[in-house]
Amino acid sequence: MPRFHLIGYSMGGRLALRFAHRYPERVASLTLLSTHLGLPENERAARLKTDQMWADKILSLSIDDFLKQWYDQPVFNTLSFEQMKMLRQRQNRQALAQSLLHYSLGLQPIFYPSHVKYLVGEHDHKYRELYQDLHPIVIPGASHAIHWERPELIAQNIEAQL
Repeated sequence: MPRFHLIGYSMGGRLALRFAHRYPERVASLTLLSTHLGLPENERAARLKTDQMWADKILSLSIDDFLKQWYDQPVFNTLSFEQMKMLRQRQNRQALAQSLLHYSLGLQPIFYPSHVKYLVGEHDHKYRELYQDLHPIVIPGASHAIHWERPELIAQNIEAQL
């Protein structure tokens, strides 16, 4: 089977990380954008509980109220709520809740694959700290949603890898 270049952002990066861990022979390169690498076992239950709380909010609040609370989190401090609302408000709330629980960071052990390119936003202090020993590429002027905030720099970094 041919190898391919795999790229993932945040939760999608965690999915890419799991795939690369399970099928390393398929992945020519892995690029992770603002992606958590996993939690130690003693921290997973608390994260799963937090994700359950968010999943409950998805289902119990109006989509606008949920999105407002979601994007009020510090990790998204540079994003415009109105922009994100336009992108997200038509999504299936049941599917969002299920994906949040199914792909919860609370279910993911720590993976440190080799030959990975990590990209993180300059203002994403949480992820810069997580990546500090992994020599990430820091995207200036961006926070967590680096692909949204600085798409041209993300594309340049990905193209340089291919």
